[in-house]
This record gives sequence, C-alpha cells and structure tokens, in this order.
Amino acid sequence: MKVLPLIAFLFLSFSSAAQEKFIVKSKIYLNKCLIGSPTLETKEGNVAFVSVSDVYYFQIILERQENNEVKIDSDIMVDGNRFEQLVTSKLGEVVLIELENVLLEMKVQEFSKVNH
Repeated sequence: MKVLPLIAFLFLSFSSAAQEKFIVKSKIYLNKCLIGSPTLETKEGNVAFVSVSDVYYFQIILERQENNEVKIDSDIMVDGNRFEQLVTSKLGEVVLIELENVLLEMKVQEFSKVNH
C-alpha cells in the first residue's frame, strides 16, 4: 500500500515540472504616456500579476497553443477602468491591446529562450 502515495507524489512532481515557464515583457500607456513596464515571470496556467498602488493593476494567465502560439488571458485596471482581454499570439511577437485611452503592449517568450 506504500506504492500508491509514491505514485501520487511522482505524478504531482511530473505535472508541476512539465509546466512551461514564460517571461512577459509589457508596457502600459495611459493617454499615450508610458506609466509602467512590468516584466512578469510565470508558469503556464498560473496567475501572474503586478500592482502599483493606485496607478495600475495587471494580471495574466498563459496557455500554450499549437504552432508556437500562446493564449493570453489579461486583466488590466488603469485610471479606474478595468478591461479583460483574451488574445492569441506567436511567442516572441509583440501584441497590442488598445482600449479607450489605455494601450497594453506585451511580448511573451519562453523562459529558456530569454537572454538573462
């Protein structure tokens, strides 16, 4: 009966090790003025976020797709306005999301391919 806990442990270890790690470089503009440029590190399916007092809140969840693409589920709050956006992008390409007077620029890269 000691085999079952060992199998469960190995499954959980493999599952967490199998998650890809990503770096998201972003820029947040309000009325065409740069107000932040956070870089987030996250694993696939995990929530990553940054909050700068009353200036902005930015959250993402990434999901790897086929053909070197990634689905980006973003949530941003700037100047009292909150926006949720779901987009798909190629890894390494810049994504622009413009909503009212807010512009969000993002580039998602695999952690292993980022020059540190």
